[in-house]
Amino acid sequence: MFLGLSQCYLLIFASDSNHFIMPEPVLSHLASTLIGSEIVKLGNAINERIRNGEKIYNFTIGDFDPHIFPIPAELEALIIESYQQKNTSYPAAEGVLD
Repeated sequence: MFLGLSQCYLLIFASDSNHFIMPEPVLSHLASTLIGSEIVKLGNAINERIRNGEKIYNFTIGDFDPHIFPIPAELEALIIESYQQKNTSYPAAEGVLD
């Protein structure tokens, strides 16, 4: 039997053939015990129900549909002006001098 390392997987070659056996990848304890976001799960479940034709009323707080609740025209104009002035990076983190 020949053991080789390829693409971070241990490949085990059988001595009597050109075939190899690739063991199942093993996750770290941290990765295998992560719990998915409940908000994302809920959103996915709701989107699935909408795709299946169910009528769902969206009363989401905080991330409103801009087609239903557009921002004020003056704010939109100021945002566009700021982008045109190349103000597109994040400000310095707190505690970092500009």
